[in-house]
Amino acid sequence: MRFVMQIRESKLVGWSRPTINRLLRFEFAKIGRWWHRVARPRHFNMGAYQRYGAVYRRRAKGYSRWKRRRFGHSRPLFLTGDTFRASSGHNIKATRNGVTVTYPGLRGLNRRPRGSKINKVAEFQYISNQENQHMATLVANSIDRKMQTAAANGGRLTLRN
Repeated sequence: MRFVMQIRESKLVGWSRPTINRLLRFEFAKIGRWWHRVARPRHFNMGAYQRYGAVYRRRAKGYSRWKRRRFGHSRPLFLTGDTFRASSGHNIKATRNGVTVTYPGLRGLNRRPRGSKINKVAEFQYISNQENQHMATLVANSIDRKMQTAAANGGRLTLRN
């Protein structure tokens, strides 16, 4: 999953470039942690069909019936739970330009039957407009709070979770 966001740095005038870069890396890493903790599990819940409907393709009726009968659910991207458990291990790489969250153990999404149009990787990586707006708001509010705190501390920026 890659999340890139443009930030107008006009508000950050007066701070050195290394300080601005450190702040942006910190904020993007926070977004990566939020996505892993909150948005990733949403892709495996029943509500994913409504939330990410633009990219989630309908499964065949026979497959859905078999899955419900055999496993007792029809959750997307979730058959036995191996994929969900594999997605718990992650790496977050944040730069001043964005964040990349990688899942080294998550290989199950690459498998698909021959001729299938279902792309599970695209379904997993999809970010809804609502989530996109929420992440942007998180970053903007956090930067504003840090600027106010820094102004109160004589321009000293402290980065903590």
